[in-house]
Amino acid sequence: MRAPILWFAELAHHPCTRMVYRTYSESRARENEFMNVEKVYWSCRRDVWCLKDRVEVDEKAGRAVRRVLEAAGRDWETESAEMMDARDDRGGYGCLRGAMLVHHTLKAHFGDSRVAWERISPDDAAVARVLEAIEATKRGYLTPGKQKLWKCVRCRDTTHDRGRMTWEELKTHFTHNPKHGDPDEMEGKEEVTYYRALDYSERERPPVKMVPQKVES
Repeated sequence: MRAPILWFAELAHHPCTRMVYRTYSESRARENEFMNVEKVYWSCRRDVWCLKDRVEVDEKAGRAVRRVLEAAGRDWETESAEMMDARDDRGGYGCLRGAMLVHHTLKAHFGDSRVAWERISPDDAAVARVLEAIEATKRGYLTPGKQKLWKCVRCRDTTHDRGRMTWEELKTHFTHNPKHGDPDEMEGKEEVTYYRALDYSERERPPVKMVPQKVES
């Protein structure tokens, strides 16, 4: 079975890529709290992140991204993932986002180079976003307030790191640890007292049922 597609940030920060077994000489060395991992066997330790032999360029995904950007009328040589998400162009089966179109190409069409996409109009894209939110509510998707996507800056890379938290859990954490942040002044403090977890993967958004208008080329 093919492994799920991971974006670079998720792969680079995924816990399973940062643990290795201790060698004999390391097991006799003095304990280092920054090398230990809580709730894991003593024989494991944190590993230094290295790109060598761990990240491979997916040529099929690259071609799929290029075709999606060309269909949207974007410059594939300069367009970034952040720019794609901000514009939120829609097209293809289910009026999906650009990133999901790439995912669909690889998962359903195995990266077939013959697969082509068409972008829907901005007006239809706005309708698709509304229908997408309605469908997500019907299927029980987590609301932004219930998503565990925040982490404490002061706890980063320490044995006290609690992992991902919801907004309310983060506020409670600051209440119990006032030196880490002010629970009453959290707005606008991203990357100061807390940060967005890079290993959080949002649930794939559901496709919507609609008949887009024909877009004149």
